Amino acid sequence: MAQDVGVANSFIVQASQNRVWRFLRDPISLSACIPGVSDIKALEDGTFRAIVEVKISLLTARFHMEMQIAKEEPPLYLVAEMRGKDDRTGSLLESSSHVELKEAGADETEVEFRIDARLSGLLSALGGGMAVKLKSRQMAASFAAAAKQRIEGAAE
Repeated sequence: MAQDVGVANSFIVQASQNRVWRFLRDPISLSACIPGVSDIKALEDGTFRAIVEVKISLLTARFHMEMQIAKEEPPLYLVAEMRGKDDRTGSLLESSSHVELKEAGADETEVEFRIDARLSGLLSALGGGMAVKLKSRQMAASFAAAAKQRIEGAAE
């Protein structure tokens, strides 16, 4: 049984579009805004590896993820694809993230993002559809708040 989840969010940042772009393209800065992400490593081929720990219902999974930028047009948009497995439960997480930046005013940028994810395996079966959707919405809101705070707090 697989759970498909789509979540979208947007927020305004008091920063130039180029500054927001630089932040989003820095995997270390970006990963600090994503709940549960640790041990991020850039590989020579342009992909990244990270551990993503997620708790859904009563279960906690540690996904060993691999991420790559599938498409981008600086400083307007990017598409990132991720895939990973939790060895303990055998659950598989696949996602595609679409991020678009738009000028919202003088030194203001609107960040729109959508994450489409598919969770399969034991975690999906035991976690239930509503729990997966709720966790996805919580993670998206946490990311938006953390990214806004970090970008606005960073020096130009």
